[in-house]
This record gives sequence, structure tokens and C-alpha cells, in this order.
Amino acid sequence: MDYIKVVLLTIAAYSISIMSFAGEPPAGCVEGTSTDLTTEGPKYAAIGVTHQYKGDYPFSIPPIDEYVDFFNSEVGYVGSDQTNLDSNAYYSMSFSSSARGLGWVWTVNEATTKCSSLMIYIHTLPTGSANSISGGNKITTNISANIDSFSKNSIEGNGLPKITYVYLNTYWNREEKVISTSTQKTPYPQYNGIYNVSARISDGTYSKTIQIGSVFYNGGQDCSSCGDIP
Repeated sequence: MDYIKVVLLTIAAYSISIMSFAGEPPAGCVEGTSTDLTTEGPKYAAIGVTHQYKGDYPFSIPPIDEYVDFFNSEVGYVGSDQTNLDSNAYYSMSFSSSARGLGWVWTVNEATTKCSSLMIYIHTLPTGSANSISGGNKITTNISANIDSFSKNSIEGNGLPKITYVYLNTYWNREEKVISTSTQKTPYPQYNGIYNVSARISDGTYSKTIQIGSVFYNGGQDCSSCGDIP
């Protein structure tokens, strides 16, 4: 009976610890590798996107056979997985807008309760819209582009979106690109013709493409080596 009581108390204590894991990793949880267990996955996690995280053990023959519990700072316990032939366990999770900001994902070995944590940044996806476009002897565009202050470009870079403008000449099927952080561009493409213009807005991890519009451009030259206009 005493043995059964000990087992039941151990299970109850572990269950209570699982329930209390929301918010941040428990005391003693190691950021990085904890007795060979390492939590790996996206450091920058977009809201509403499903992300896969891994409880990683070093490759071993025979493989390590363990159950790994997965947690995050928004809801606490999210699920568990048994290690595979590569000695790794996996679990997919997503985050809501209420989790935006600094967050955590951590893994716990069910048998030993050893814990490994990973600090992450939870943020919104890039946003953008086309404001105006004009043609003639130059192409002028104006767009809106925004990235979250917890995105990669904000945490590790200059805080500005990376914008790749794409100019597709539909006469000659030629494409030119301009990379910038400015939301206003006035390029002078090489060849005349009708251009379809788009922009890809990147935060360093995720991107959004917007269509700006189509205009006629005559500030360049005809393409003598492109063949007949199709």
C-alpha cells in the first residue's frame, strides 16, 4: 500500500507541475541543453502559423527511447511525443494574438523531469498595401509596409521591412528587381513596355507579397534581342 501511495503521489505531483507550467519555464529548466535534451525550433514564431518544435537528443545506437512533454508560455502543456529512431521527439503548436511578445517553448523528459527551454519571439505577420502607381518615362510607386517590433528584422536588424520590388515587363517577359527599405520607389527599368509591379515585404523570417498594379513605361529602350512581341 505504501508503494502504491508513493506512485500516486508522484503522479499527482507531476500532474500539478504540468498545470503550473503556463507563463514561463519552471525553476531549474535549462535554456539550451539539459542533460542531452535540447529544445529546438523557430526562434521567431508568427501568430496563427503552425510551428514544429523538437525535443532533441544526440543520435544514439540503440536510439534513446523516451517520452517528451511539450509546453509553451501561452497555454502550458500542449502534448507529448515518443522519441523516434533518430532519438528526437516532435510537436506542432501555434500561438494566438494574446501571446504576442517574448515567449517560451520547453520540453520535459517524462521519466527524469529534466527540462530544456527555448526563448522565442511571438509576433504578427508582415502587412502591406498598395497606395499608388504611375507610369510614363518613369515608374513611381507608393506602398504601406509594416513589420512587428518582435520580428527578426526588429530584434536583430534595423527595424525596417525588407522590400523586394519586382517589375515584370509583359512585352518582353523580362523581370527586374529592386531591394529597398523605402515604401516609395522610382526606378527606370531598362526596357519599354507594360509592367506588372509587385512588392514582397519581409520581416526577416516571413513575407507578404502585394500586387501594386500595371503601367505603361517609355523611359527605356526597346529590347532588340528579345524577339517579336508575343
